[in-house]
Amino acid sequence: GSGGKVVIPAELDGFTVTAINGGVFSKSLSITGVVIPGSVTSVADSAFYQCANLASVTFGNGVTHIGNSAFCFCQSLTAVHLPDSVTSVEDSAFYQCTNLASVTFGNAVTHIGDSAFSFCQSLTAVHLPDSVTHIGDYAFRECGRLADLTLGTNLLSIGDFAFTWCVALKAVAVPDSVTSLG
Repeated sequence: GSGGKVVIPAELDGFTVTAINGGVFSKSLSITGVVIPGSVTSVADSAFYQCANLASVTFGNGVTHIGNSAFCFCQSLTAVHLPDSVTSVEDSAFYQCTNLASVTFGNAVTHIGDSAFSFCQSLTAVHLPDSVTHIGDYAFRECGRLADLTLGTNLLSIGDFAFTWCVALKAVAVPDSVTSLG
C-alpha cells in the first residue's frame, strides 16, 4: 500500500516468508508501524533504516536475528518488545532511535552488538536477562536518561565505552561472571 501500518504476510504466493531483506523498507517515510509474523526469523541489515515515522514494531515469536542498522535512525519508535526468540541484536540495530523510551528483552538474547542502542536518549531503564553474555563497544553510548541498569548473571564481556555518557547512571552492579570489561 501507500504506507501507514505494514503487515508482513507469513506466506506469499505459497511460499513462507522467513526474512525481511536488507534495505527493503529503508528511508520509507510513509511507514508508521510494522507487524512481523512468527514465520520471519531474520530482520536483515538496514531493513527499516531511517524510517523516521516508524512508531511501532510488533515482532512475531520467531525472529531470532535483528541485523546491523535494522532500525537505525527510526526516531519515532518509542517502545520495543523483543520476544523470547531473539538471540542477537546486531551492531547499530536501534542506533539513534532518540524517542525510544522502553526496550523489553526476551529471555534468549545472548549478544548485543556495538552501538546497538547508542544515542537512544529517551531510554530510562535497561534490564538485561541472564541469557546475555556479550555487550558490544558503545552499545548504550549517550543514553543520557538511562538511570536504571540491570546486568544478567551470565554476562561475560562488556565492550569498550559500552555505557559512556550515560550521565544519569549513578551505579551499576557488575556480575562476577564478567571476564572482560572494556
